[in-house]
Amino acid sequence: MNSNISKSTEQFITYLLQYGISDRMITIVEKQHISDEDLQIMDRDDIEHLFRNEYGFTFRDRKQFWTILQKMQSNQNSNIKYEPMIDSSEILDHIYEFADEDKEINDLKEQQSITFSSPNMNRPSTVVNLFDNKTSPDDSNNSNSSTYLSELSLSSDYVFIYPSILPSFSANIVEALRTNTIHKQWATFINELARWVMSIKPCLREQHEYQAIGQTLYEKYPSIGTTGPKPWSFLCRSLSQRIRTERWQRRKTFEGRKRKENEIKNMDYNHNNM
Repeated sequence: MNSNISKSTEQFITYLLQYGISDRMITIVEKQHISDEDLQIMDRDDIEHLFRNEYGFTFRDRKQFWTILQKMQSNQNSNIKYEPMIDSSEILDHIYEFADEDKEINDLKEQQSITFSSPNMNRPSTVVNLFDNKTSPDDSNNSNSSTYLSELSLSSDYVFIYPSILPSFSANIVEALRTNTIHKQWATFINELARWVMSIKPCLREQHEYQAIGQTLYEKYPSIGTTGPKPWSFLCRSLSQRIRTERWQRRKTFEGRKRKENEIKNMDYNHNNM
């Protein structure tokens, strides 16, 4: 098992193994660097995003994982140990809120189909430059324009609300958004967006904040959307996944730096006591 994951995550993975969750699912959990906090806020949409049909997973796979995760979250909140679960398909159907597997599969496929036909809606937003920390009001009537300057130096207490402030992307991303070819630059687009979000709020976890960002971006740049009732949902999942990975990478970098500093201190101490 990966030595970089936490004790609670190891316990959760052991719990998954006990209930027959496949090694492929567990490998994805490990590669996503999912922390204890992530496990506590993961929801059904996260499960659908992680274990998509294209990866060979089925509705029943996701439903089983989701039910186990809910049990773990409930036990964690109650501060009790993991307990055996009742194996009842009726209970599983009720928890997962899906009665028809075909409906879920079709909905998922539709949500992951990038479309370029939505009209561009002129919604007020504030643009924050990603690279030189300058801001500019995107609309002269924007009600947020009086506060956008102060929003650059915000802490984790800041809450993204709709319509959200937005970054000013690099030239390549701006061109891709303009020409409806953002799917070709998707990884770079998400990386830039994640870096900007974390510069304002390093630990963004709340779903409604992701939705505020996603919905504002979609209404300004419809080409980022997918079909379905929430066309910004795929972007939100991509963003949360990237932020989760970035947090893990930064944490490992910080731990490595502290370890080196401690080694140097120990060497100096040993040298002075020779």
